[in-house]
Amino acid sequence: MRKLWFLTVVMAVILLAGGNVTPVLGGTAQTPDPEQRIATQQKRIDQALQAKEITPDGVKPLQGGLDKIKEEMTRMKADGQFTKEEKDKLNGMLNQNSQLIDQTKKASKTAAAPAKAATGATAAKPAAAATAGTAPAATPAKPATAAPVGTAPAATPAKPAAAPAPAPPKAVTPAAQDASIQGAIADQQKRINQGIQAKQLTLQESKTLEDNLAHIRQEDTRLRADGNFTQAEKDQLLGLLNQNDKMIKDNKNNPVKNMRETTDVQDRMRTIPERFARQQSRIDQGIKSKQLTGEEAKVLQDNLNYIKNEEARLKAAGKLSDAEKNRLHILLDQNGDMIENKKTNPVKALK
Repeated sequence: MRKLWFLTVVMAVILLAGGNVTPVLGGTAQTPDPEQRIATQQKRIDQALQAKEITPDGVKPLQGGLDKIKEEMTRMKADGQFTKEEKDKLNGMLNQNSQLIDQTKKASKTAAAPAKAATGATAAKPAAAATAGTAPAATPAKPATAAPVGTAPAATPAKPAAAPAPAPPKAVTPAAQDASIQGAIADQQKRINQGIQAKQLTLQESKTLEDNLAHIRQEDTRLRADGNFTQAEKDQLLGLLNQNDKMIKDNKNNPVKNMRETTDVQDRMRTIPERFARQQSRIDQGIKSKQLTGEEAKVLQDNLNYIKNEEARLKAAGKLSDAEKNRLHILLDQNGDMIENKKTNPVKALK
């Protein structure tokens, strides 16, 4: 009877607290699993972006905060121990990031409400009111102009038709995220964490592998920005994931390496005109995905135009020498690094 009474009291406390209590076993509160919470918050961010509850600009600080928490957890697990104090610290950081997600969604919703109301409201034109007690003044009739005898009256010129108003530019909505790609990224993140815990990966290897995943996420966002996510683009991302997967599975036969650097080497193997076209596409997509501001895009575009003009000037003087080609490739490397990662390589003019 006493046990039943105790359980009834516990259930009442849970209900009064809104069900948001930590389970208690033997008097000790269970510490929430930070790894599971990280996966949950990543899913919330992705879903909010897809549902347009948060703008791409609003997502950046949320994703940045979550990435820092992942790095901190990687560092903590590097010694093979993951203490309760370390978990508590991560849970505190996750609590702050969770509140920030809620606040960002609420702010986006509040900002969207007045705009919607203003669009839906139709302002009525006020009718011109006559002065009380007075009759409206009559408009004096214009005297008719008599046509000369024996001539036909002049035809009234037709009123030119008003030109139709140009249609507003259609907003580009990013293509929906692909579940297979998002699932592969989440799976690789989990296996990297397990590799650290089992001491199969060093701290440096895990950081490189996580940087590769961040690179793949950036490429995913960039490729979906134009609203058209093709099968070829999906295959490109799956190819990058496959390379990272091999390094996680067997780092002895597949040494861990930074995929950003590998991409740079592959980029160097393209012709200069091919690199012009590729950088132009990346600048355009960076604007659409809002990963580049208008000012940053302008600087990067000016840089690209400068390199094109340099190539044209050198070609006009004769065949490009190997030294001249190398100089153009170096300029393209510098501009490409700024497009790829402006945090590490701040956007600036090349000339």
